Amino acid sequence: NPQSGLIHPDEDSGIYSVLNDTWIKEPSQTDIPDVDQTEVDKAVEPWKERYEKIIADPKREEIESFLDDIYVLRQESIASDGEFGIGNLVFKECRNNDYIDNLKDALNKIKEKELSLEEKLQRGQLTNKEFYQYRDKFL
Repeated sequence: NPQSGLIHPDEDSGIYSVLNDTWIKEPSQTDIPDVDQTEVDKAVEPWKERYEKIIADPKREEIESFLDDIYVLRQESIASDGEFGIGNLVFKECRNNDYIDNLKDALNKIKEKELSLEEKLQRGQLTNKEFYQYRDKFL
C-alpha cells in the first residue's frame, strides 16, 4: 500500500503517486488569514533580546532553555491556533533570522569543548581542579 507510510496527512494536503505519476488526492487551497505583522514583531522582540544576550555569552543551560522554550511555543501554538498562530509565526521568524541555527551551532561548540576537556582529564593532561576551573569559567 503506497499510503501506508502516511501518518494523518493534513486535510488540505495532497497525495501524489510518483510511481503512477498522478495525484491520488488533489491538494486543496487553504485560505491564508491576514496576519498583523506588527503583532508578530512585538511577540518576536523578547525572543530577539533573549537570543542576543545568549549569543553574546553562550552558556549551555541558557541555549538549551531557549531552544526548548521556542519549540514548546511552536507546538502549543499549532495545537491551539493552527499554522498561523502567533507562537508558530514567532518560531518561524526566529528560524528565518538564524537564531535557532546559530544557537545550535554554539551549543555544539560547547559540547565539543566539554568532550575535549574530558578527554584531556582522562589522559592525565589535566587535573580535576583545572578541569572544573576551566569548565566553570568558560562553559
